[in-house]
Amino acid sequence: MTIIQSQKPIEEIKEDLIRFLNEASDKVIAMGAKKDERSNQVFIISQEEFEDIAQKIYDSDKEMIVRLLSSINVVKGEPIVAHFDVLENKLIFKIDEEIISAEIKSSEVPGEVEKELLTLLRKVNILAVEKGIIPDPKSSFVGSISAVNLYDTVKTVVESGTTMKVSIISVYDTWSTGPLIIKRQ
Repeated sequence: MTIIQSQKPIEEIKEDLIRFLNEASDKVIAMGAKKDERSNQVFIISQEEFEDIAQKIYDSDKEMIVRLLSSINVVKGEPIVAHFDVLENKLIFKIDEEIISAEIKSSEVPGEVEKELLTLLRKVNILAVEKGIIPDPKSSFVGSISAVNLYDTVKTVVESGTTMKVSIISVYDTWSTGPLIIKRQ
């Protein structure tokens, strides 16, 4: 994944796309992909698609996220039939924005409170993806919370002996590319 600024000469956009393809090629070669014998390229992408994507970025007035996706299952030792996916990079959550909140009941069993908090965090992940944050392809998560923050929250709720409102807050401005860094309040 890369971000390409629009409203610059189309030749610069094409150079950015080629640089992105070269970086991605290095990564997938290290993972076992091979270059196509005819084209000497790892990724098999039509020239027409390349030109169309460059034009789409050029025509936009927004910062664009460009992803390279495999079109079919990949076999180790083979080139990769791929296509581009282009999305606008949007601000999803502002700094200190409340994303979600819930009432969490105190329990003498910390594991019960932790379970409720983890359920709330799964809801945050679902909500963030629905709003447009691109999840990490390996984990399917959009961000993180520090373990210290999580366990401090468990301790606070357990020690309160009552039901507490727990709010999940964005630590930074978070764009479509993520990651979403959160804290509790």
